[in-house]
Amino acid sequence: MTTPAEAMRVAERALTERFADADAGFAAGSIFRGEGAVASDIDLVVLYPHLSNARRESFVLDGVPVEAFVHDSETLAWFLAGDRDRGRPALLAMVAEGRIFGPKTGAAADFQVKARRMLIEGPAPLSKAQLEQLRYDITDKIDDLRGRRSRAEITALGAALYASLAELLLRGRGRWFGSGKWIPRLLRDLDVAMATRFDTAFEALFARGEAAQLIGFVEEALRPFGGLLFDGDQRAAPPSSRVTASTAARRDAAGREAAMSSYAGKIRAKIGAELLFLQAASVLAFDDDGRVLLGQGRNGMWATIGGAIEPGESPADAAVREFWEEAGALVSIVRVLGVFFGPEFFVTYPDGNQVAYTAIAFEARIISGEVKPDNVELGKLAWFTAEEAERLPMTPPNRIVTQLAMAGRDKPVHQEPRWRP
Repeated sequence: MTTPAEAMRVAERALTERFADADAGFAAGSIFRGEGAVASDIDLVVLYPHLSNARRESFVLDGVPVEAFVHDSETLAWFLAGDRDRGRPALLAMVAEGRIFGPKTGAAADFQVKARRMLIEGPAPLSKAQLEQLRYDITDKIDDLRGRRSRAEITALGAALYASLAELLLRGRGRWFGSGKWIPRLLRDLDVAMATRFDTAFEALFARGEAAQLIGFVEEALRPFGGLLFDGDQRAAPPSSRVTASTAARRDAAGREAAMSSYAGKIRAKIGAELLFLQAASVLAFDDDGRVLLGQGRNGMWATIGGAIEPGESPADAAVREFWEEAGALVSIVRVLGVFFGPEFFVTYPDGNQVAYTAIAFEARIISGEVKPDNVELGKLAWFTAEEAERLPMTPPNRIVTQLAMAGRDKPVHQEPRWRP
């Protein structure tokens, strides 16, 4: 098992060899807290004077796994604020507790003071909408557990309920939330008696398939927050979520049918099926393992999430809106991945309409909500590695965007120019 001293030497070597131009690093994680296990890794936050974009990378050095979070001052400040807003202090805790080292540690020391202060101040409070969403999700799963279920269904419902209930219990009381092994730790820090009842109720559910204890615990635990929520729950969809009788069908750059904008409809009325140039936003959201979220359309093809940019709408706004409408979650734009055009982006649809798309691809991160397909344009959503995405059926535009974006997340990407004088 790696000792703190050994881990520190690995962190120092990583900074010197892999991040030679960096100012400083924060070495953090369970090893440095004296809680390391055989497979524990080093959390390494790297601080540069300037970067085009933040990134995350994993590697093994001297037999020790290292997870590096590479930033400059602006990106680090942005991600720390994101931790506070979503109530999960992943990067915030690394900076607050990390051992600072490197050639220029002044800015790192300032960030550590700020991070420690932010941890003490606590997360942003749950909004009314966030609280109601948690109450509704918990109620939905508890109501499912009241009926006769197979053991497999009971396990699935319990697994889905575990994190949502813990988030409400913690964030509803102004406490930080976590995932995985941190959930029982944070609950015990909050209230040992409550954490014990939480553990016992889920143990009865998972080990014996007995739901009564968990149902009773949830009903009591939710009372301070307004109780279970079904009757009277209401959430409005964005006004743009509609297909009207007066709009024709189009397909966006992802090769999926969607509602034609009123602008495009007016142009189509004048030019018929002739070639129309449109701009589209594509959104590539990545998880912590570097997998990208893709959607499967009604034609069976997989695609990036996105659609046409409306007149007067910025590309970034279109990206956020399209992700919300198609995948049900709110994203924050991380950076522009690339701008794409060319003969592969000329599309002729079954009705004869011709479209040439300029696709602006964005990297994004999910900041709230649970991804789920809209069942209108997308019937399925799933996370894929680059290798898995290669094997999916895709239209040429989506193949190009996905391949180039996943191969070059550390810098903007583009198609190789083919023009010659």
